[in-house]
This record gives sequence, C-alpha cells and structure tokens, in this order.
Amino acid sequence: MKTSQRRTFTALRFPIDANTELLQVTLASYLPLGIEEGAKYWTCWFDTEKWNELKENIMEAIQAVAHHSKMEVEEVVDRDWNAVWVASVRPVRISRHAIVAPSWAQVPPSGDQHVIIIDPKMAFGTGHHPTTRLCAVFLERTVSPGCSVLDVGTGTGVLCILAVKLGAARALGLDIDPWAIANAKENITRNGLDQCIEIRDKDIADITDIFDIVVANINRNEIIEIMDTLLSRLKSGGALIISGLVDNDEEQVYGILVRKGLRDIETHREDEWVSLLARKY
Repeated sequence: MKTSQRRTFTALRFPIDANTELLQVTLASYLPLGIEEGAKYWTCWFDTEKWNELKENIMEAIQAVAHHSKMEVEEVVDRDWNAVWVASVRPVRISRHAIVAPSWAQVPPSGDQHVIIIDPKMAFGTGHHPTTRLCAVFLERTVSPGCSVLDVGTGTGVLCILAVKLGAARALGLDIDPWAIANAKENITRNGLDQCIEIRDKDIADITDIFDIVVANINRNEIIEIMDTLLSRLKSGGALIISGLVDNDEEQVYGILVRKGLRDIETHREDEWVSLLARKY
C-alpha cells in the first residue's frame, strides 16, 4: 500500500535584535506561512517546496539587510498551524492603561484599562516588540482629548487604535506595505473605530495635513531621511515620538533633534531599544 507523503515546512530562526523588524518586513515580501515571536528568538515559516524554490533569493535578501544576523534553518514535518498561531499570539500589556489581545483571547476591559483587539497576519505589530511598548508609553503621556495623531509605518494599526482610545479625535496611519494596509483596516474595524481612524497607502511626503502628535516607529536610517518631512507635518507645540532605534542610534538621532530646534527631549528604553519624545516650538 502506498503511504501519502507528509508535508514538510522550513523554519528560519533568528535572535531578536536590532535587525528584527527589517528582516521580518523583508521576509514578509516572500509570503511565508507565518512568523512566530518568542522571548529571545523569532521564527519565519515556509512551505519547504517554496523555500527550496526561493532559497537563493531569500538568502541574498537576508544578507543585504542584515548580514551579521545569525540564522538557523530547520525542516519540520507537519504542524497544526491553527494551534501554533493561537499559542504564539497572546495578550500583552503595552503600557499602564493598554492591553493588546487577539480576538480569541476575550480579555474584558476593567477600570481605566483599554483593550486593543489585534489579529495580525504575522506576529509583529502585536505589542510583543519593545518598540511598540515604548511608543505606547509616550502616547499615554502626550495624547489629549480631541488631538490628532499621525502614525508613520502603522503596521497593524495598533498605535492609531491606542491613540483614539486614549482620547484622540482623529488618527491617520500610513504604510506602503499592502499586507500592513489590509491588516490595519481589519483591526480598526474589529475595534469599532472606522469613523475616526484612516489608513492610507501613502508615503508621508504625499500628505499635507498637520498633526498634534507624529509617531514614527521605523528605523534609524528612515527616520533620519524623512526627519524634515516628519517635522513639517507636526504642529507648533506638538510632540514627535520616534522609535525603532537601538542604543547605538541614540546619540546621533538626539543630536539631530537638537539641531532641528526641538526641545524637552526625553528618552525611554527597554533592553537595547530606545524611543525619543521631543517637542516642536
């Protein structure tokens, strides 16, 4: 009797470090089955047949964006993907007053706690990454009733949702990744906030609105490249929140903020990750 061949999968395992976000975005363009995040490592899953077909291109892309990152490759036979997905995305507190949870977790709000429902198509953008939490802490300090917020590189839309739950009247999330745009819109609908949050498939240079708060949780190079544009979209007296930085980036970016005339600059950090808050006067 002929036995059916069991499907195999290939796992690419990386340490969580300064290259994590860029690597995840890069690998997402190859349409993997999913990405899991752990405490110290994250894993990108491919169907082995697809991995073998795209292996050379994927390896070149990894080397181009993060040639120093260590990677382990493992082949696994069969997985219960629904169980893996549910187990890998759990509720997480991202700030004093906010919890991010998948829809299946059914976390009830209590007191002054905001529950943000996020069902990501990949594991990043769930609040498990330190940069999301760093931005959330600064949002809690800067959002005032009726203010407007711009989130550059919105991903799952989690920071836009938090801003509105904290009292912002309007939030605009920008991204150029089709996956992120679709997922952010789904999450905004899940949270019942379609009337006050807009997601646009645009670059910041393509908008003319100005905002009370501008958030950019991306990476050092992109932040430096678009700094003038970020500031031009920020009202006088407004707050700029930037993250996606690591310890070695802090001095350079802090110096740029000073030279641009920003004041009241504050730093918040978690492990090697850094976020900066500055005011425009």
